Amino acid sequence: MKEAVLGARRCGRDARGERGAVLVLVAGGMVLFMVCAALAVDLGVLAHQIRVDQKVADLAALDAVRVLPTDPTTAAQQSALRNSFPENPGDALSVMWGPSRTGPWSSDASPCCPPLVLITRRH
Repeated sequence: MKEAVLGARRCGRDARGERGAVLVLVAGGMVLFMVCAALAVDLGVLAHQIRVDQKVADLAALDAVRVLPTDPTTAAQQSALRNSFPENPGDALSVMWGPSRTGPWSSDASPCCPPLVLITRRH
């Protein structure tokens, strides 16, 4: 019985030296959780902005094709502004157009080659 009491005291003495270890581990875990949550929110916002930019570019390209064979730049820019293209000072809309060079409608595959309209956002 004395051995059991001595063993309990030894365990108690060892455990007292590690009393704050759980607090440190929980605090470290919470910091790690907050960093992961912030990264997830940032990536979500970035993915949403990419989706919005692609939607605006697709709509601008469709509106630009409607005015071909004339220069589609004005029609694409007006469409982008109508569809909430951000009006930041450094942002610009680049419109390139010409004959398609790849795919089933390329000039190599078909004698009547429909034009290609490429819309990109420059920062």
